[in-house]
Amino acid sequence: MDKTNHGLVQWARGFLGQAYWYGTYGQSCSEALLQKKMKQYPAHYGVERMAAYRKQILDNKRCFDCAGLIKGYMWSDDAGDIRYNSNGFLDASANGIYNAAKVRGDMRSMPERAGLLVRFDGHVGVYEGGGLVLEARGFAYGVVRTKLNERKWTHWLECPGLRYLDGGAPLPAANPTLRKGDKGAEVKRMQGLLIERGCRLPTYGPDGSFGEETDAAVRAFQTARGLAVDGVVGPKTWAALSAAVDTATHSVRVRRLTEIAASGLAEDLRQIGYDAMVEGQS
Repeated sequence: MDKTNHGLVQWARGFLGQAYWYGTYGQSCSEALLQKKMKQYPAHYGVERMAAYRKQILDNKRCFDCAGLIKGYMWSDDAGDIRYNSNGFLDASANGIYNAAKVRGDMRSMPERAGLLVRFDGHVGVYEGGGLVLEARGFAYGVVRTKLNERKWTHWLECPGLRYLDGGAPLPAANPTLRKGDKGAEVKRMQGLLIERGCRLPTYGPDGSFGEETDAAVRAFQTARGLAVDGVVGPKTWAALSAAVDTATHSVRVRRLTEIAASGLAEDLRQIGYDAMVEGQS
């Protein structure tokens, strides 16, 4: 698959606000994944963080660590689904990615080129361009946008296996206009945002295909937010989808728990951490 610097920037932008879990690369936050990572990396998963992790599970977050934000893109297919250790990209730490880079230098020589990586010992981020960096910064931050000159980066590098397009080529819009018939990772991201805001779609969850169910959900969301009801996810609909979801969090959580309880699937309740939390407390 053709992996480009523009694609990497688009990917990282799409996960702003998502969670930082050490040792992850874009999986959905779940109780099963949490238990697995606790066994792998006990020093990174202390008991004092459990309430936050389980809230992220309830909020349908995706999770990354710093290198995982890059590996998730390199291991993803056209629909945005991630297959571990695929597409010929190495499974490496932040330092391992730096060591494998054939083109790199110190910050004094860094060119203005979106999709370069920036690093200091043990950490890596994606240069968005214009003096901004996209990074899975740490547990207390999640995936965030930071200013290049406000962090202690020591080196830049070209990501191994990434094709760097002409520096003069235009960078795709952060939130492309989407409509029925579209497919791909941006559709899947949009579907995830709709679900976070209480919409039901598609039957089997986000699938990266803008079909009838997604069109109906977009129109319902637009109606509820007082937007033009055209089924097109343009700048105003993206803005509404990207707005803070705090006011809806409680109702979404209650709806989800009610549906799971009605199904009688106790294991599903355990996987979202309900046995370790009291509803309304997080």
